[in-house]
Amino acid sequence: MPGNGKEVKILANAALYLRVASPFYAVLGILYNMRNGLQAMGEKRKPLTSSFMELVGKIVFSACIIPVLGYWGVIICDPLIWCGMTAQLVYCYVHVMRDNPRNMGMET
Repeated sequence: MPGNGKEVKILANAALYLRVASPFYAVLGILYNMRNGLQAMGEKRKPLTSSFMELVGKIVFSACIIPVLGYWGVIICDPLIWCGMTAQLVYCYVHVMRDNPRNMGMET
C-alpha cells in the first residue's frame, strides 16, 4: 500500500539524516572509546566535563541554530558536537598519557 505524503516526507527526512550523520559514526566510536579510556585511567572530571559540554552544545543548537536552519540544524547538530567533543577528549587523553607514564606501562 503506497504511503501518503506525510509518510514519504518522514522517510525522506530520515534518509537524509542517515546520509549526513552516518559518516560521523566513526568519530562517535572514538568519542566513546576516549571517554571510557579516560574513566578507566581514573580520570573522572575530564569525561564528565565532556558530557556536560555536549549537553550545553545541544542546548545552544536547539536555542540558536535549529530555529535558523530548521531541519538542517537538527541534522548537523550531533555530528558537529561529536567532532568537537572527540577533539577535546583526544587532547585530554594525550596529556594524561604524557603526564603519567604509568598509564603506558612505562613504570620507573
